[in-house]
Amino acid sequence: MAMEKQVTAGEVPVSPFSRLFSLQGFDCFNIVTIGFKNEANPCALVEGFKNTLINHPRFSSILETGQGEHKEKWIPKKVKIEDHVVVPDIDPTIDNPDQFLEDYTSNMVFSPLDMSKPLWEIHILKLKTLDCRISYGGKISSFFG
Repeated sequence: MAMEKQVTAGEVPVSPFSRLFSLQGFDCFNIVTIGFKNEANPCALVEGFKNTLINHPRFSSILETGQGEHKEKWIPKKVKIEDHVVVPDIDPTIDNPDQFLEDYTSNMVFSPLDMSKPLWEIHILKLKTLDCRISYGGKISSFFG
């Protein structure tokens, strides 16, 4: 009950599990790759995300950290979805697209998420692999709680 009184309207305290993941040097990401047999329209996907994904509180809030015990909290923010969508310019004649996709997603962990905006990104890779015509990679911080 005392915790609820300390939180202002719209703010949500961070769960104990999420506090574990907010420790410095303990970065943890969920990286998901989805492939499609047919090429999709990136603009239509962005519009779909505007109507669905950002309605979830964790996709439209930033993690604010403060001093002292239990000072971390989720702060709702207006999301500009285009700031979370990455469309790299990839050579369509690339020699080994499957290896490129594996290397690209493996390297995603080395680029930190911007803590000033909600902790997720979607990467649209126009890349024809053995299994699909277009790939979508996503990086989501494990601060869900």
